[in-house]
Amino acid sequence: MPDTRDGPNRLFFALWPEPALARTLAAWARDVQPACGGRLMRPDSLHITLAFLGAATSAQTRELLHYTHQCRLTPGSVRISRYGCFKRPRIIWAGPEAGHTALAEMHETLWRDLTALGWSRPEQGFTPHVTLLRHAERFELPAAPGELDWPYAHLSLIASDPGGQARYRELARSR
Repeated sequence: MPDTRDGPNRLFFALWPEPALARTLAAWARDVQPACGGRLMRPDSLHITLAFLGAATSAQTRELLHYTHQCRLTPGSVRISRYGCFKRPRIIWAGPEAGHTALAEMHETLWRDLTALGWSRPEQGFTPHVTLLRHAERFELPAAPGELDWPYAHLSLIASDPGGQARYRELARSR
């Protein structure tokens, strides 16, 4: 069984890219960095968050492990085709065109299930994205270098370990 630690875990559900796709996304980050400044994300940390939960006790983590193992995700793909930004947290990201239906449906299904498990849904809207740069200095975004198809076949429950740069551990994977 995965390490659930004795203290609270910071948990989220995400789609995780295969290593080759992560390397390509890291190249996109290097391409946009001269225009925007900021700190590059490590290739092994790139992902699309579908539901951020925050702190979870060991008991809550065990319940989420069980949920994740029972969860079935219909395989599909998402086309990453643009750069975007969140100015307030100074984030530069890559993502699909607005209104990606499959990701929005996954997000909605997850939150319906998580609400039934006692989790509170955040108020902010859902913008599917992959964070490429943190602490951006400028927000004049160039065109993306092309389009990337991101195939997915499972959902991951991830723990974020505290520290300067986020370190992520996959706790469980859906079927």
